[in-house]
Amino acid sequence: MEPVAGISLADKQQVTQAMFQAGATIRELNGVRQALSLVKGGGLAAAAWPARVLTLVISDVPGDDPAFVASGPTVAPPADPEPPLEIVARLGLRLPPHVVAALGRPVTRTPQDFAHCRTELIATPMQSLQAAAARARIGDRALDSFRLHRGGGKGSRTGTRRHRAKHAAFSALGNLVMTGPTHTNVNDFRAILIR
Repeated sequence: MEPVAGISLADKQQVTQAMFQAGATIRELNGVRQALSLVKGGGLAAAAWPARVLTLVISDVPGDDPAFVASGPTVAPPADPEPPLEIVARLGLRLPPHVVAALGRPVTRTPQDFAHCRTELIATPMQSLQAAAARARIGDRALDSFRLHRGGGKGSRTGTRRHRAKHAAFSALGNLVMTGPTHTNVNDFRAILIR
């Protein structure tokens, strides 16, 4: 996605990687990524004005807030976002001066900037699990779904320990499905048990 002036794609990639390693939440990641992008955080909607914009959202984030799905390119950012520099400080990140400067001047958008936009949430992880449960209710079989992983970014010891435990458990059962890494800590694992 197009970065703000003075920031390169490599800068954005380095910031994102550092945040993953620091165990940043999806909200923290999006807050910083939005500040470094002309597209995220409603930037694409602003560029599309005055055209009418319809966004169909398939959520992969806890809470299903469209502002956090794909960093919200066509929706209004949160009304009271945490300043990106506060996020960076809390995570203890050491970033190049030009990146810190860019984070110190994030773009501000208002709800009026999105009057030409409509957003529809068309699928969520919970809806998918409920649909799978309804489909699986055949005869005397019942389906229970549960989420085994609730965060812990790539660099988190907790997330790594949990990942190894899940991997070992499902591998031992012969039920391990490898889909490849998402490199995020959002909805990265769901399990369905049919009894």
